[in-house]
Amino acid sequence: RGAESRLGAAVYLHHTGLFVFFSILFQQVLHWCLARTRLGERTETTVGVGYSCVVFAWMTWASITTERTSLDLFGVRVPYSLSPFASLIVTQLIIPNVDLVGHLSGIIAGYWQGWGLNAWLDSPFWSTVLLLWWGAALLLSYLRSGFQVPWIRELSVPAAQDDLEAPRATPARDWGAGQTLGRA
Repeated sequence: RGAESRLGAAVYLHHTGLFVFFSILFQQVLHWCLARTRLGERTETTVGVGYSCVVFAWMTWASITTERTSLDLFGVRVPYSLSPFASLIVTQLIIPNVDLVGHLSGIIAGYWQGWGLNAWLDSPFWSTVLLLWWGAALLLSYLRSGFQVPWIRELSVPAAQDDLEAPRATPARDWGAGQTLGRA
């Protein structure tokens, strides 16, 4: 509540969207890196579900932008700048099967935003561009996974017979309401 009242609802929503995007991005990168180690088998079966990475991102952002010096955590005074890591350790101890990488990616996303490393995304233009690309990637991912969207079908392009010959699109299938795309 403090962040929303201090920033305003629009900026709060904008930051939350960036936290979702960057925490997922960092989580994927961390899992990709861990998959190339001997922990690879365990990380391949790990699924991140929930919103807690964004909560850790907000907690980290607050630890950077707040004037407090320490946090009282179960009677132990923890420097406020280290409170996200202390919360991560406590969460791991209380709930052993929780995704450490997901929460750590939220902490990284919070530092990323708090230190202003993505200040260029504060522009409405770049935020909109990022949102559109993210939506397109999500839609393409759904289509590739077999998820059926009734009003969108993927155009198939056959392989070129010769390297010098440009690939020709097959006749377009349904695209919207009676419109077609492609060449016959």
